[in-house]
Amino acid sequence: MGVVTVPADAGIVRYASPPGEHNVYWGTSWVGDASTKSQTELARQLAKSALDKFPARRLPKNIRIRFYVTGDGGVNHYLDIHPYNNDGQADPATDPGPTAWNRCDPPNIYVMGSDAFRSTGEKWFDLGSSACQHVKDAKEAVNRYTVATHEWGDDDPAAVCSLDIRLEITYPTGGLPANRALIPMGLM
Repeated sequence: MGVVTVPADAGIVRYASPPGEHNVYWGTSWVGDASTKSQTELARQLAKSALDKFPARRLPKNIRIRFYVTGDGGVNHYLDIHPYNNDGQADPATDPGPTAWNRCDPPNIYVMGSDAFRSTGEKWFDLGSSACQHVKDAKEAVNRYTVATHEWGDDDPAAVCSLDIRLEITYPTGGLPANRALIPMGLM
């Protein structure tokens, strides 16, 4: 098996009221509720990875994502991890804030209700088999892949993560490539 680990650009989609706006910010990483008495402030987390180092036309065997929690969430902090916009291909950097907010909670889900962000330290999540197909498709379509997280209900104290987020892709080495139809044509 080959393993490729790629860094992710960390960001958030922040909702603040007042003024009642959604905005995307890069270079910060937290998820949950950081409201004060005078302002509601919620965040959903983004992790966008370039797939340049990942081999083309290969279906990964496993996808994991690593976060390092530096500030724990509350006792009821439950984390969900999704492919951004249901397949990981859309770019939150180009989406308006309200669109990005909604795309952080699509129907596809990799991890549901994890309590891992209730404590500090390194946290690894296996994203499951559907993430393998999403990464393969994203590599071929846009050469990047984005994962989004949110806290259930967006109502529990925020967990803070370092900006050192990593996507780990394990793929088969040797043997037949994922697209066997190209072999007879001499294209592989």
